[in-house]
Amino acid sequence: MWIRERSITQNDQFKSLVVSCEPTIAMRWLIARLGDFQQQHPEIVVHLFAGGGEVKFAEQGIDLAIRRNDFDINCFVEPLADEMIGPVCIPKLGNIILTKAVRLHAKTRINAWQNWCLQNNQAAEGQNGEREFEHFYLSLEAASAGLGVAIASKFMVEQNLADGRLVAPYGFCKDGSSYCLLSATDFTLDERKMIFLAWLKKQFKAIT
Repeated sequence: MWIRERSITQNDQFKSLVVSCEPTIAMRWLIARLGDFQQQHPEIVVHLFAGGGEVKFAEQGIDLAIRRNDFDINCFVEPLADEMIGPVCIPKLGNIILTKAVRLHAKTRINAWQNWCLQNNQAAEGQNGEREFEHFYLSLEAASAGLGVAIASKFMVEQNLADGRLVAPYGFCKDGSSYCLLSATDFTLDERKMIFLAWLKKQFKAIT
């Protein structure tokens, strides 16, 4: 199991599984769990690639892709879990009034704050400015560093909440999107895909 670019030969495909995964999911959720999958299924070697948006399965040599369904998807789809979002910050900022907090934004989820505020009857604009980051995982790291309050996925900050590095003073709510596993072909035609799908669903369910 590793992350790197390489071509997968025809023979590899019978024992390997090439998985494309959004960077934040890979870095903050999946990689920490892949050891468990490898222990349970040593016969399947997972090759992990970071990527987002549309998947070109044949062109990129990808078997499966983990995505959030926030774009048009034209392939076989298996839902994994509803996305749950909420503001997170370091404990000493836990009692701060949201309108007075520095709001951390990610370009990859540019409407996250607006959507959460609409659902929770909160002011859409903060009074102390905002900071924008290129990727979702960078906004979460900024929150962990005490730079402000970020809208986070419950799944992506699970460990940070458990170890007390972050708090979620308003809890989490569904944002209307879901995490999904994508395939160019029917999952049931490939035992490797069915095994990985079942394992992923179990991992997500353990958090929800």
